[in-house]
Amino acid sequence: GSNLITVIAYDQAGNSVTNVSLTVTRSSTPSGGGGGGSSVSYEQKSLGTLAAGSSKKITFLESDTHGITEIEVKVKNRVTNAKIRIDTGSLPSGAFKPSTKGSVYKYIEITRVDITEDDIENAVIKFKVKKSWLTDKGYGIDAVNLHRYYNKKWNILETKRVGFGTDYYYYSAESLGFSTFAVTAEKAPAAGKTTIEEAAKKEPEKNITETIPKEDIATQKKWLNFSDMFRNVQFKINWLWVAAIITVIFTAFFVQKKWNVLKISVGMESEAIIVITTKMKKAEKFIEEEDVDSAKKTYKKILKIYDGLPVNEKKWVYKEIQSLFNKIKQGIESPKIKKSY
Repeated sequence: GSNLITVIAYDQAGNSVTNVSLTVTRSSTPSGGGGGGSSVSYEQKSLGTLAAGSSKKITFLESDTHGITEIEVKVKNRVTNAKIRIDTGSLPSGAFKPSTKGSVYKYIEITRVDITEDDIENAVIKFKVKKSWLTDKGYGIDAVNLHRYYNKKWNILETKRVGFGTDYYYYSAESLGFSTFAVTAEKAPAAGKTTIEEAAKKEPEKNITETIPKEDIATQKKWLNFSDMFRNVQFKINWLWVAAIITVIFTAFFVQKKWNVLKISVGMESEAIIVITTKMKKAEKFIEEEDVDSAKKTYKKILKIYDGLPVNEKKWVYKEIQSLFNKIKQGIESPKIKKSY
């Protein structure tokens, strides 16, 4: 038969928490040529009592089995003794596969207990995917998606990568409820996304002068060619005028140099933006290699260039720079790197 064991802990204020995490193994009696056993595993955690409009994070310990590391639930209404249960899942009967271009990493069944669908405002689901699986399949590290099976169809959820560890990449997605979920990865990474192999082979940092138009370089040479300029002057001028002309020339030179750095090209990207983008790729490579110190130094260089950008250009790279900061922070907080700090 089956047995249910529940442990409820109360504090002095009367709050209660119930956690269940167990594995049930059923052994079958050998018959004829022999037999085997079957293992059923699930993990259940309690949300306890939540007031309307509040939220709570719960961490799952069996993520190596079912893939879920954390769920944050926000409720519309007050709930009491609500629980969330995680099971390894399977393709629902009669359903098509969630991805026609890639593969399924895991099916996951998330069930609500003593809480209705209408009680839930949203849930942020965090999960992990083995690095080796992505490498073996040749999928992009940012080509991972979480799908939810609801109303007899798969709905893809907005998924983002939030960190990495020694063996796993970590992701997050928001859902309006719980049911069957699938973690997938596409065969061909979308434009702009990076495969694991490409992450280890970032293009070298470009010298900013490589992209300056030839006519601009020629103009700079003219500004610098003081001797030729003065030889062409056919009349005498006093030293006061000489000093004034030199001052104007130097001022024009530095203004011209700054304009060349920030000049908008045909692709609507300034040279400074190109440098920032290149250095961000370099920093991300350091993060992939878990060289956080080098990533931090590169990040500081990026900030210096960013401070000199016009306001209308800062907004182009603000989100990317913020994202790089978060990646560096997550890299520092990873267990492996924490030991070295």
